Amino acid sequence: MARSSTLLAVLALTGAVVLVPSTPAVSAVEPEPPVPVAEPDVQAERTWTSGFAGNAGNGSATVHDDGSVTMTAVDGKIAESEDGFLYYSTEIDASTENFTLTATFHVDEASAVDNQGGYGIIAVDSFQPGSKNHRYFNSAASTFARQTDPVSGEFRYGTPGGRFVSGYTDPSDVASTARSMRDSAAFDWDFKSDLQTPTNTNPPKIEEGDTHTLTLRKSNTGFHAWMDGAVEDEVIAYSPEMLEQQSTGTITVGVFVGRKLTVTASDITLTTVHPDDDDPATERPWTVLEPDVRLASTATTSASVYDAWFTSALRGHLTLLRPDGEVVAQDLPVEKVVPTVVPVPLDDGTNHLTAVFTPLPAAEQDLGDHVRLSSEDPVRREVTIEVRRYGVPGDALHVAPDGSPDGLGTRASPLDVATAVAYAQPGQQVVARGGTYRPTSKILVDRGNDGRPGEEIWFMSAPGELAVFDLSASPDGGFDLRGDHWHFYDLEVTGAQGRQKAFAISGHHNVVERLHTHHNGNTGLQITGYDTEPRSMWPSHNLVLSSESHHNMDPQRNDADGFAAKLTVGPGNVFRYCISHHNVDDGFDLYAKSTLGPHGPVRIEHSVAYRNGYLTDDPDEQSPQSGKGFKLGGESIPLMNELHNSVAWHNVTQGVASNSSPDAVVTDVTTYDNHANNLTLSTSTHPTTDYRVSGFLSASPRGADVVSLRGQDDTVRTATSNYLDGRNVAGTAVDDSWFTSVDTTVRPTIADDGSVDLHGLFELTDAAPADTGARLLPNPDPTVVVVGPEPGAGSEPVDPVEPVDPTDPEVPGDEGPGDEGPGTEQPGQPTTEPVDPADPTVPTAVGDGAGRGGATVDVADGTAAADGRAPRLAATGTSPAPAVAGAALLLLGASLLVLRSAQHRRG
Repeated sequence: MARSSTLLAVLALTGAVVLVPSTPAVSAVEPEPPVPVAEPDVQAERTWTSGFAGNAGNGSATVHDDGSVTMTAVDGKIAESEDGFLYYSTEIDASTENFTLTATFHVDEASAVDNQGGYGIIAVDSFQPGSKNHRYFNSAASTFARQTDPVSGEFRYGTPGGRFVSGYTDPSDVASTARSMRDSAAFDWDFKSDLQTPTNTNPPKIEEGDTHTLTLRKSNTGFHAWMDGAVEDEVIAYSPEMLEQQSTGTITVGVFVGRKLTVTASDITLTTVHPDDDDPATERPWTVLEPDVRLASTATTSASVYDAWFTSALRGHLTLLRPDGEVVAQDLPVEKVVPTVVPVPLDDGTNHLTAVFTPLPAAEQDLGDHVRLSSEDPVRREVTIEVRRYGVPGDALHVAPDGSPDGLGTRASPLDVATAVAYAQPGQQVVARGGTYRPTSKILVDRGNDGRPGEEIWFMSAPGELAVFDLSASPDGGFDLRGDHWHFYDLEVTGAQGRQKAFAISGHHNVVERLHTHHNGNTGLQITGYDTEPRSMWPSHNLVLSSESHHNMDPQRNDADGFAAKLTVGPGNVFRYCISHHNVDDGFDLYAKSTLGPHGPVRIEHSVAYRNGYLTDDPDEQSPQSGKGFKLGGESIPLMNELHNSVAWHNVTQGVASNSSPDAVVTDVTTYDNHANNLTLSTSTHPTTDYRVSGFLSASPRGADVVSLRGQDDTVRTATSNYLDGRNVAGTAVDDSWFTSVDTTVRPTIADDGSVDLHGLFELTDAAPADTGARLLPNPDPTVVVVGPEPGAGSEPVDPVEPVDPTDPEVPGDEGPGDEGPGTEQPGQPTTEPVDPADPTVPTAVGDGAGRGGATVDVADGTAAADGRAPRLAATGTSPAPAVAGAALLLLGASLLVLRSAQHRRG
């Protein structure tokens, strides 16, 4: 006899969790064979409960007489790293019950839905109701939530599909980078694909009034999800044991809603069947991988010898050929995802090359379960690289709003921005004439489009003029800085479309100075890399200097910060002399994600954050989300981010918050009247904390400061230099007389020297203790800019020096040809003063090769270099230009003073 049951459970809820068993309200419908026949179960009733799962704690549920359940979620999130939702559920015996749960959902209210909202049916491995710490659990869901296209990597929000989370084996309060969503997929990738708003091209596909029926089934094959009865579009996770890794014996299953949504679930029907009576298991189908290779660096360059990056999703060997069959490089090893760097001699003009990739045999590929290659034969891909130059190093290439790709780069014949950026040489400036630029696509500084230590490429407004970049017509954002050793100076960037970045940095050793970014549909400036790339390629040693970011807001009002360095960043990134205000989400965001693990520590210094979370100065206009001044982490990930000599006031929530990261260094910080509290240091799930705080001044607190320590001595509240809740451990209270002014109508500005001028606001007087609070001082090393000559004006063009690999151990960093030591002016470059190489808090001007990421080879025998660096290839019969050529070139331009700056001293 088939052992199965059908049950509709109804629960009356009155605030607390209440369990009310019910009798079936819907009869079982016998399916046609070969699906097992449902017969009455020996259980007359099944107990259901409601509660909060994972990272959620606010909402309500109401059960109606007809058995439907209306659920409202205020917080929580359905995300790529952790989950939280309001849950209405029951338990299944994993060993004796396969199940099918179906419910019809009506969206009652979705006016505030954002990219982390969702609803549907979900089964979870480990459910600890009401505990936000227990947020890392395996799950299977038929749901409206974020979905990612497995081919393109594009993501869409609030899209219906099967969402399957696996990989957790520890208890559900332990984060893990092993989390996987391998089997997740949309039912229909084009579902509401034309849904857009004036400010958002990718809004959640959840609208008020939507009605859909979702189904989740567990079988001997695994977990199945489909929508509106379309079983032919089901998404399957081929792992019936995936929800028995953290807990055994039972699976929790039910309906849910997460984050700023109200839905009503009706016709909730649960059918169970014994595994022995269910269909036999079906084997997972094979995933077929097509071998391929691509050029992963710029296809435009000024270099006569260019480091071309090639990547593949597979391991193998690369050979590079010219059209006549000449071998440029042969049988170079290729590692999965990691770029193989090939120095290629190029001719001026168009260069045609053929990349031949031969994959290793499938047995050597680590392909994973039920993945195979379509072929092990070589594949050929045509590559075109364009070489062009305007002038020589030391020249200034002029661009204008009406510039042309046919221009000469002079004032009289300016270039367009894209052309100047594509072909700028190390040591040159790109000088943007004043006016408004309206790009129709992002301004890409691609990988391999690099300056060099001491020969940075500058992109700047012409002195006395201002280049304004209006991004409202660009569908993919503004500046995308993937190259190394660039210096951006004195630009205004505004109008980026919803969820498009205004200024993104994923390269290394870059400086962005005097950037004014505002009224964008995403974060004003963000340092972040790509989670598909190795950590060695995550952006490092970038400096954001003397910049202001304000009134940035994404369409869902929860993800646009003033400044951010988060998720995928390497070491050495610094924000200095920066002002962030009126941004929705936060002022400065250093968020980390549990699925990615720790990122490199970030330092913020001599900066201010105020009124973040507010859209204007009207106290009634505020974000329903975070609004932190300085957010120093996330998701209980140790990071050891640093905040030094900075000020935060009138932010919607905290002035300074660890945001659940268990560690941080906070020194000499002033906070005043932040609207939840001035300081919160606590962690959700990490077992120990390491908060290092001194000189913290919490003035005019609205809420109590939170310092929650685990396994560390309390050196925070006991340090006499820390004034928490308005007083220190000795009982000395903070007084307004400690400040020159507390008039918060005063607005800080970037001073002429590049420092932050508070105009008296929160500046400490002699009445304040000397060992507490922030003292923002003038910048001792202001930048002075002088524009270089136009192309052709200073000298006859000469062939540039071939690119120098800064990771080459035979090339001594800044002491290259023509460098006569500190203080010597080089054409097109600032004066560089000595740097303390032991200072870990600031970027260094000397390239360390971080992020070049190449599979490196010794040409003589084709083996990888032991030190992880990419030596020059000599297999083509060419060699680098002699050092004397570089010296001659630098001496040629030595009389052309282009830039002087002491700012590059990183101390």
